[in-house]
Amino acid sequence: VALALKKRVVLDIGTSAVRFCELTKTKTGLQVTRFAQREFNADPALDEEQRREVRSTAVRELLKEARVKRGKLVLAVPGQSVFTRSRTLPPVPEYRVNQIPFGLDQIAMDYQVLGRSEQGGYDVLMAAIKVDVVDKHLEIVAPLKRSVAWVDIVPMAAYNWMRQAGEFGNPSECVALLNIGASTTDLIIERNGQFRFT
Repeated sequence: VALALKKRVVLDIGTSAVRFCELTKTKTGLQVTRFAQREFNADPALDEEQRREVRSTAVRELLKEARVKRGKLVLAVPGQSVFTRSRTLPPVPEYRVNQIPFGLDQIAMDYQVLGRSEQGGYDVLMAAIKVDVVDKHLEIVAPLKRSVAWVDIVPMAAYNWMRQAGEFGNPSECVALLNIGASTTDLIIERNGQFRFT
């Protein structure tokens, strides 16, 4: 979906900073055409409403400083909020893969078929997140009257970018990507050219 559009505006709201990145489609692939970062007061003594206001103000100032025109955002949520696993499903017709019951109340789930298993089933990457975690991030950008095209996961976005750039090591190796943030660290494992674990 991202590659079908000429530009994408990505917003990463972290524990102590917000980051803006504009990706532009070129003949050779995606290119970072603009990047900006703004740190903010991450005092742990602030209550939830104060933290949301501080982050919302930082996002508003960052987008104003970067002169971002109106448009849909890609919003990134932290990796510790999301459960991601790859699983092998039994052999079924491909159209029935999306009918396998993954969902639970108050949980948003999605999946992507990675390939076929040796037994004829499907290797599937599943991701689940609590709806209220996404809602809290959407509340930060709501006062800015900007629509969100979709929500991505910070470690998976970093992994996809490294894969897109062709800088994630040899496909026959087991490779780890380490993303050290202000309050959490994400680790992603790829083996034999396939995502395995975060």
